Amino acid sequence: MEWNNLIKKNNDKYEITFPVFKLENSNDMENYTSKIAENWVKIIQESKTEMEKCLKNVEKDPNNLAILIEKIVEKLYETLKKEKILRTEEPNLKLLWAEQLRKSKFENWLEKNF
Repeated sequence: MEWNNLIKKNNDKYEITFPVFKLENSNDMENYTSKIAENWVKIIQESKTEMEKCLKNVEKDPNNLAILIEKIVEKLYETLKKEKILRTEEPNLKLLWAEQLRKSKFENWLEKNF
């Protein structure tokens, strides 16, 4: 993790090098992500006929829609960086590690407490 610049050593302690949202920000973030997701649903519903013409196999296999959403997120991330809305040159690897760490810590907590 230190090699990928996910953590750094400060004296005798390690510190994370990526931003973490504080608990007081989580409600605002949840509201905002819900708003964006609802708008995405509207866009997908409005373009469903066109999407079905271009991507005939989306309806046949639900996993194809998940793949399409992942590709959209990748493109959105690239576009935000290109438009200088997302001001980072850090690789998305940090975000993936943070999410994986959060998930594993949460799963450990569940196992211990339930």
